[in-house]
Amino acid sequence: MNYDFDPKDFIPDEAGARRSGFFWGLITGIALGAAAMFVLDPQNGRRRRSLARDKAIKARNTVDRAITEDLPKQADYISGFAEGAKHKVKEIAEGGSDRRPGNEAVLVDRILSQVFRDPELPKGDINVDANGTTVFLRGSVDDDKLVDEIEKRVRAVEGVDDVVNLINQPEADPSETRAGQSGS
Repeated sequence: MNYDFDPKDFIPDEAGARRSGFFWGLITGIALGAAAMFVLDPQNGRRRRSLARDKAIKARNTVDRAITEDLPKQADYISGFAEGAKHKVKEIAEGGSDRRPGNEAVLVDRILSQVFRDPELPKGDINVDANGTTVFLRGSVDDDKLVDEIEKRVRAVEGVDDVVNLINQPEADPSETRAGQSGS
């Protein structure tokens, strides 16, 4: 056996290139002819053309919906996820959680839902108000132990920094009470 390798054997000559071009032209012509015959068939061609048109319209609508609706939704989702991750990293970098409610109404709602869910506490007799993260408790309760228990529970609510307890003190001015507590 002769295993001599000559690179020139793999370079097509002019005649080989012509034969290759003719071969691919013939294959392309046969494929186009078969496609034309398939679509222009007198018996089933109309159904096939309608089916092809419907599939093309569906593909166009799918691409259009993906571009106009799905991609913006995905972009918004990724943007929100990235924003949340940024806040989480900032929270970790600063060394802890500072989960404060956005405003006083949220804080008051949180206190009412967490502290006064206990049926033993007189929810209707206590007025809860907030100024920033300072909570003011007003109203009247018969039991002094219950007053202390309410204040303790309110202080335990996340977002509450200080509690000004004016329960059973209807004549007290909250600003004077607050000034007296900060001075001690």
